[in-house]
Amino acid sequence: MDSSRSGGRSIVPGRRAVAWLSTLAVATAALAGTTLLGRGSTAERLALGAGSVWVASPAEGLLTLIDGASEEVVASARVRGAGHDLGVVQAGTDAYVTDSTDGAVARIDGATFDVSDPVPFASAGGGVQVLSGGGELYVLDPAGARARLVDPRALQVRTDLSLAATPGPGQSVVDDAGRLWLIDEVNGGLTWFDAHKHVLRDVAGPDDRLVLVQGRPVLVDTARSLVHTLDAGGRPAVESCLDVRDDDVRLLGSSTGAELYAAQSATGSFVTAAVGRDDCEQVVELAEPGAADFGELVQSGPFVFVPDRASGRASVVDTRDGEVTPIDLVDPGHDVELVAEGGFVFYNDRDGERAGVLSLADGVWSVSEALQKFDPGTGEPPPAPTPSEPAPDAAPPAEQPPADAAVPQAPPTTTPPVARQAAPPASGGRPTGRSAPAPASSTAPPPPVLPTVGPITVTPAVPMLGEPATFTATADQADGATWAWSIAAGAGAPFATGADAGSFTPTLPSDQGLAFVVTLTVTTAAGAQSAAPLAVTATPSTVPVISSVTTSESVYYPYTDATFTAVHSDVPPGGSLAWSITRDGAPFEGPVAGTPGVPYATSVGEPGLYRVTLTITVDGRSASGSADFKVEYVCGPSLSPDVIDLRAATSAVVTVTSDCVGTNVFEVAVAPWLSGPASVTVPQGGSGTITVVRSTGQPPSDGDHQDAVVVTYRSGSLGVMEGRATVQANRSPDMSFPADVCRDMGDLGMAFFARVSDDSIDSVTLSINGASYSMDLIGPPDGYREVVDKALLGSATTWRITAVDTNGLASTLDGTSPCW
Repeated sequence: MDSSRSGGRSIVPGRRAVAWLSTLAVATAALAGTTLLGRGSTAERLALGAGSVWVASPAEGLLTLIDGASEEVVASARVRGAGHDLGVVQAGTDAYVTDSTDGAVARIDGATFDVSDPVPFASAGGGVQVLSGGGELYVLDPAGARARLVDPRALQVRTDLSLAATPGPGQSVVDDAGRLWLIDEVNGGLTWFDAHKHVLRDVAGPDDRLVLVQGRPVLVDTARSLVHTLDAGGRPAVESCLDVRDDDVRLLGSSTGAELYAAQSATGSFVTAAVGRDDCEQVVELAEPGAADFGELVQSGPFVFVPDRASGRASVVDTRDGEVTPIDLVDPGHDVELVAEGGFVFYNDRDGERAGVLSLADGVWSVSEALQKFDPGTGEPPPAPTPSEPAPDAAPPAEQPPADAAVPQAPPTTTPPVARQAAPPASGGRPTGRSAPAPASSTAPPPPVLPTVGPITVTPAVPMLGEPATFTATADQADGATWAWSIAAGAGAPFATGADAGSFTPTLPSDQGLAFVVTLTVTTAAGAQSAAPLAVTATPSTVPVISSVTTSESVYYPYTDATFTAVHSDVPPGGSLAWSITRDGAPFEGPVAGTPGVPYATSVGEPGLYRVTLTITVDGRSASGSADFKVEYVCGPSLSPDVIDLRAATSAVVTVTSDCVGTNVFEVAVAPWLSGPASVTVPQGGSGTITVVRSTGQPPSDGDHQDAVVVTYRSGSLGVMEGRATVQANRSPDMSFPADVCRDMGDLGMAFFARVSDDSIDSVTLSINGASYSMDLIGPPDGYREVVDKALLGSATTWRITAVDTNGLASTLDGTSPCW
């Protein structure tokens, strides 16, 4: 490996740190009898803990465990399925091995190396992805448009999710809250899952990407060179710039600050873009345009590592000042991947036998001597290591990068070094450990030294309310230390705390004043040391606020004037307003510069669904507000049938159609003696239905009742359009008792009387004591009587009179005897 130098940084190849080596020297025979595994995620490796990772050699069907502190191969695991699309994804101390060739996933226990049986999640060759975050584990079958939320240990499916999306590369993430986010690479749209499924079809395009920035999802539109933060509902919030226009761009969201990193093979450049504000001016050239083939980026503290498969080199970019250090790693054209873990960065030649460790010491990144994962002639891993005498030139552990995660533990000086690699045992079974280490020397350990904690600094130098602020500090003699950050408003109680080594990124609240105090305590076995508290004065937020956008009308006639008004916060000098209009989702007008507080006047065009949007930008921070309106010719609802026959039926279904633009909700009104819905929804060119029921009360007469059903469309300035229907219905007979309800007629019997009014009476019947008698019309137009032998009345004291008209409509009248 050749040494190189760029920007004043030296590269020291060939360094080896032969010191600590755990009992991980195994060849996991449990894997040997199982067909597993697959490359379904960007991170194809397994890290057992800080400073140790597994890397995959798919062509050989081999996994290799590398320890960063000792720069040694400490274990190998042979798997069946050589040549399969293998990958390893880390989730805590465990790992998940995927096989996209077979569509299966297996779990490797980080404590015991036990390997579960492979669980099929996708069809063969369809690809399978494992994503973890927030304590949740998802397995994706992109081709099948399905995802499973699984138990991290047993791989049992807890929830089977239908995605409504087919995510492509870079279009699926799981955030720190354990929520799954996806983009459909076919039709666009954003889908995300918490306790529920949320589908936002208008949010993302089919070529947009998703990345995590400080554990939160961010939407990247490379076609328009834009980055959008997402609000609590998953909709775009703050828009900022990203100076790339390359489909083959590699993206990485910062884990420590509000930044996004992008490497473009076409231009050979590396871009750092702020998230939440327009700042994408830091561009670093890494290669000649078109000469590079960049792989997935990784981050360690303020350093971002960019692998180039074309040259076999990695470029180390210090994002603080843009300084670049190139390091040669593998043969040009090989698939080189990088893994950041525990302060180290590991490289793996997926096409060859080499791997290695990059570590930071005295501000300089250096690469280890190349480690051999397997014999290129036989494909076999190295033989099992044996203990050896300590090497006199054993190197110290890697220096912790600023603002990175935990520092790898320094190796004990008394541990004897061992050979680099371990090989699989000859037969199956549990992995076997190494020989016990040699007894420790009698040299007394040095006394513990308290950590030295450097000053706290803040980025940006003057933070803003409502925005993230990143606080950083360094600490010496802090191996294995715990970090305790806190921030309070003035002398109040802390409103946020953190435990990350090197950095702390809270969001400053907007309601607790401008003065804040940040404290840091670093604790080791020797004791605790605190940094000097940092007093910070923030500036009020300049993020604009748009309270409302309104239109002068909800519906406009084509090619007429329209006026739009917005209520928004003050726009200081240097701020900008821009109005834009879309029709049916396509650009119609703008953006057109606006004036604060002045309505925007324009003319509308052809019929369609329109949306007017106002975007205000102040100091690189933007806010948007929109209002929807329609443009259409005079239109209204039509009813079928428009004559509804309820003379015999009690209900009827009426179909409502319309050519009005969009989907509309029409009001429905019916006569008092009818019932029906209050509204009906009708899509453009489609139909809706209402059911009209003859319920309570009487129509005023027999026959046709005009306008008994009215469907109304209120179209703003175009007026009110109605669809009307006539209802044919008859009134049932009206009945009442005259003054004499009944009368004793002596020997003739008991007489019963009723008044019955109807244009077409068919019959009037008296029912008493189980018998029925037809009543006679005695006093036109409505007097009826029937005389019944008193002997036939029995003990009855009540009776019923029923009148039926020629349409079969009936009325009844009940009487109680005052006569006997």
